[in-house]
Amino acid sequence: RYSDKAVSKEQSLYVTQFQIPATQMARHPLPDYAMQPIKVKEVRSDDTTHSLRILRVEGPFGCAEFNMQQGELSQYVYHNTPLLSAPLRLNFWRLPTDSELNTSGSGSLKSWKMLRDDLMKRKITDITYSRPDSGSLAVDMMLQYSNQSGVVLMDVRQTFLLLYTGDVILS
Repeated sequence: RYSDKAVSKEQSLYVTQFQIPATQMARHPLPDYAMQPIKVKEVRSDDTTHSLRILRVEGPFGCAEFNMQQGELSQYVYHNTPLLSAPLRLNFWRLPTDSELNTSGSGSLKSWKMLRDDLMKRKITDITYSRPDSGSLAVDMMLQYSNQSGVVLMDVRQTFLLLYTGDVILS
């Protein structure tokens, strides 16, 4: 053991040992043939009212579409079954705590109620996409949320990662 600022080398720490029942000592990486490539195509839809920039993704799971103007997953079809009834976008709703419910109209519950999507303006300041490997797509975006008066409330970085398995990881 090495010494550091928190604990000197001579100082003993609590140590325990336990048996891990395992039949395999190390996990081996999946072979290359396990990953299946996905196709990503940027589509520009020009109609009479506006131009849409859409990323269309097709893979063994089905297909998905990212609306790059709105910064949202707008369509997701998994094995011929549409899974989204509305576009997938960030939502700040949460369950109120007891202390927030017991305040008489003031306090932090009021500020949380102001974070409703219909009371905030949402602006995409930057959006890019990349291919970490042939079986995945990452869409990174910077979002700015402001109140109805234009006062900036927060900046949010959001990433969608779509894998060849059909999994969507949102961070």
